[in-house]
Amino acid sequence: MIDWLDDIDRGVLALTQWLRRLRPPGNILIHRKRQIDMSQFGITFSLPEASAADVTTQELTVTWGSEAATTTTYDATATTTDEYIGELPATIATSLVNIDAAGNRSTPAEQSFSEVDDVAPPEPGLVGIAAKRQIA
Repeated sequence: MIDWLDDIDRGVLALTQWLRRLRPPGNILIHRKRQIDMSQFGITFSLPEASAADVTTQELTVTWGSEAATTTTYDATATTTDEYIGELPATIATSLVNIDAAGNRSTPAEQSFSEVDDVAPPEPGLVGIAAKRQIA
């Protein structure tokens, strides 16, 4: 009678380990934001660590406002992304999936950012003397 309980216990343990291996990756953070011109901004994201030791790649899908989604694959050891460029204000949605060596895909980690133009203009130059005259 105890043998079948041991089998169930081993099965539950194997299932738990399998589910842990396929857990979604962590959160994506904005690594760097820069203003390219009056309406164009570039954003680089920080990638979380892979969620398991056998993850070989991470697939990031970025949707910037109403633009078409862009999907890029990164090595599992990558810590930052390429620069994504678009107009602000916009809602930027991300979806990150971990993929292991066997091609198994994790549940996507999805999040969105509401980004606005909060990049200050550069410091102005110094004020110079345009004219100088002596008053008697």
